[in-house]
Amino acid sequence: MRNKKLRLFFMLCAALVPFGFCFYFVASIPAPLNRRLLPCNSSVSRASFVLPAGSRYNLALGVPYPASSPVAFRGLVTISQHGHIVRTFPISRDNSRTCNWLHRLNLEGYILTWQHQRLAELDSSLESGQTYDISVQWAQKPPGGSSLWLSWLQTGLDWLKPNI
Repeated sequence: MRNKKLRLFFMLCAALVPFGFCFYFVASIPAPLNRRLLPCNSSVSRASFVLPAGSRYNLALGVPYPASSPVAFRGLVTISQHGHIVRTFPISRDNSRTCNWLHRLNLEGYILTWQHQRLAELDSSLESGQTYDISVQWAQKPPGGSSLWLSWLQTGLDWLKPNI
């Protein structure tokens, strides 16, 4: 009788280990996500947001598609927390890169943090679960109906982290 229980235990373990490995493997595959942070309809745009768990954070400008003329914009992004500046960097059409992340929302996307240094700064300076304030001072406003978006990669394991 004891042999049967032991054999059953090992068979159960042998069946569950691959299932656990598969769950871990699937849960660790990153999925791209986007969140609208603020509309860009005034010379200074401001909003607060909670940074979700994940990695590879990017800021993107979404412009209504199709744009009637060549898209042009220039400004200064400031990210702060409790009144202290965390990051400030200039943005412009010349220093951005187009993306297709926002096409399903009928927006033409421009990645504002594509440069490796800015991407690394966002990942190292911001902590998930924390609230941040973001403001954009536009020297040259983007077309009407534009909005600022946060994009990031998130795995199923990130969902398990506290403070999301």
